Amino acid sequence: MENRNKHIAAFLIIAVVVLLIGVALDIKNKAGLGNQSGYQLVLVQKDTGNWYYEIHYASELKIRQEFVPGLPGNVDFRTRKLAEKTGKLVLAKLQKGHQPIITSGELRKNGVID
Repeated sequence: MENRNKHIAAFLIIAVVVLLIGVALDIKNKAGLGNQSGYQLVLVQKDTGNWYYEIHYASELKIRQEFVPGLPGNVDFRTRKLAEKTGKLVLAKLQKGHQPIITSGELRKNGVID
């Protein structure tokens, strides 16, 4: 009987550890704006108060976009929301296996520029 109780206790401990690992991984996935493909969108605020985004793949920086793409000059993302919208457009293209090129028409359609 004592052996059986040890086996049950060991099984319960293993089950709890596996459950905790699963919860931790789920929380980690939800913390970033990532997906199952391995890409993750990270939003960063500059010292100036403006924003930019980075796209990481397998924890490695692949894209750092500090300015609104498709516009002449260096136009900052004035809000987190604008950087996020643009980053999500790029992320969606990467997930589909397309080149991460954003046109001014796409930016306009998504409310990033007027």
